[in-house]
Amino acid sequence: MLRWRQGIGRFILSLEIGDSMDDHLTKINELESFNVELVSIHYLKPHEEIDNNRLTEIKESIIKEGLKFPIVVDIESKIILDGHHRLAVFKELEIDKIPVYYVNYSDKKIIIDTWNEIRVTKDDIIKMVNSGKLFPNKTTKHMIFSNNGYRHISSITPRINVNISEILNTIKKQ
Repeated sequence: MLRWRQGIGRFILSLEIGDSMDDHLTKINELESFNVELVSIHYLKPHEEIDNNRLTEIKESIIKEGLKFPIVVDIESKIILDGHHRLAVFKELEIDKIPVYYVNYSDKKIIIDTWNEIRVTKDDIIKMVNSGKLFPNKTTKHMIFSNNGYRHISSITPRINVNISEILNTIKKQ
């Protein structure tokens, strides 16, 4: 189980012993650091449009079951690699902070694949973000190399299982 605790000047997640501890530790050890924070949505930079039907599904799930995983964001540029729809849900619910799992986008283990025929590079994504425009939904699929080959970037994020009220209570305490 993951629980919020206050760190130095920020909120981070700490792991407690639970059934899936080995799974979490394996995922965490694949990256240089485990860094999840509650971050203002205003700092985050999307690069893809969202699908309104998918947004409705995810919104219903988050309201009913809570947020299962943080969104994945580059620690330097604040570009969202995974979680555009979750971010849109938080915006719709007028919640101004969201759990973020930070990665280093310049890490060569992180590559770009695609869900369709459009091919883009990390540089293309950075240029698109800087232009203020968005790629169509499902243009990019961020992958990370591990001992088992390439996997979707979401496979390295810890399961957090926090409900909306927990997030709102944490924000109020800040």
